[in-house]
Amino acid sequence: MLDSLSHTSNTVGGGFFVMSVNPSPKAFNYRLEVEYKQLSDNANYTKNYSPDPLISIMPYTGMTEKYLNLKADFGPGFGEYHKFLVGVNFETATSRFSTTMDRRNLTVNPRYLFTQNRWIFEAGVKINKWWEPNSEGFNIFFKGTASIELIKDNLWFYAGLDGDNKFLTYRDLLSTNPWAAPSSPVKNIKIPIAAKLGFKGQVLDRFSYHVWGGYTKFRDQIFFSAYDDNALYGIRNAFLASYAGQEKINAGAEMSLKLKDFEGGLSAEYNYYTRTDSIPSYHYAPFELKVFARYSWRERLIFEADLAYRSKTPALPKGWTPAPPNGTNEYFIKSFALIDLNATYVYNKRFSFYLKINNLLNAQESYFTNYKGIGINAGGGVIITL
Repeated sequence: MLDSLSHTSNTVGGGFFVMSVNPSPKAFNYRLEVEYKQLSDNANYTKNYSPDPLISIMPYTGMTEKYLNLKADFGPGFGEYHKFLVGVNFETATSRFSTTMDRRNLTVNPRYLFTQNRWIFEAGVKINKWWEPNSEGFNIFFKGTASIELIKDNLWFYAGLDGDNKFLTYRDLLSTNPWAAPSSPVKNIKIPIAAKLGFKGQVLDRFSYHVWGGYTKFRDQIFFSAYDDNALYGIRNAFLASYAGQEKINAGAEMSLKLKDFEGGLSAEYNYYTRTDSIPSYHYAPFELKVFARYSWRERLIFEADLAYRSKTPALPKGWTPAPPNGTNEYFIKSFALIDLNATYVYNKRFSFYLKINNLLNAQESYFTNYKGIGINAGGGVIITL
């Protein structure tokens, strides 16, 4: 079988941070972070390419992306309960056909923070300026959160409103879809509104829970479509990125239990998606469930189990151009459940042995059209601690 979807990627990078540690409420607070990463990627999706001797055009097979992130957060505390802080976040990266960092995103977030007894309140604005190779723009978002402790040390209620211009990189594209074509456009995802409220609680420091609901509006959400380029390159099974407006209403819950020898938990989230062009939000699952459990016998034998369930999801048939009223032509990816098991034997402080079985049910794991994950598989090994 011809491999036309995989990538060979290498990432190198590093960073550092410095921060204040003065616990006084009147101290000047600061934190500075620097991060640099460089991605070198080569895709296999052109292995079917047969060049036309009359046309001297080569398909785009990979890229090297440089990324730099500078963060700062600083400000004074005054009185016992008040702080005024300013956050600065600057990101820059190379664009697809450039060797210089010609994509940039700067956000400045002045805000006021109040903490007293049961109350936490924060309000401010996010001033955003962005630059692309052929365009630039300006945004202002409101950011505010409020939290109150309803039952001391046991129950809290919170609500928040935010917005952002999320700086997207090619590395982020591969994190979302590891089979994305290097020719996919990369652009920021603007989020004018992101609202969330919920309850958090705990009982006897053993059982904790979190219930929430929210609404998010995306100006440019990312979508992937599979296609064959028969006209020019003879490329097969490529995934291209495109962008469209999207709204999401979601509700979820998570809980966890921690005992002496056992811990476990689950999380579930329901999402209702709509696109501004009335086309289904293909490849976005309406419902997802995750469950985990861990049992330790005297920290000598450790057994772990994980379950992940993804509901039936609208998808886009390969080569199909979505357009109202047909949308995605009523095409779906089937629901699936993954069960992974792991057993570890701790021989001593230096040596441990493990055995794992993945996809115990041999489910057809699929997140994007025309591409499935591997079936049941197993492995084992030795962990050496120096």
